Amino acid sequence: MTGESAYDRYLARYAREHADCPNSPDSAHGSGHESGHGPMSEREFWRARARRAETEISTGCC
Repeated sequence: MTGESAYDRYLARYAREHADCPNSPDSAHGSGHESGHGPMSEREFWRARARRAETEISTGCC
């Protein structure tokens, strides 16, 4: 797995977890990751993913 589909998986998960939310991603609120504003844009997603990778360093060991 190269991570290329990570954003697509994020969108699918977001749609499942927020299906009953009154402000769906199709609403006019635009992108953003704050509550009630739809999923992150692809650019926001990749930046957040890179930031997380830099701050959550795993040694691969317990």
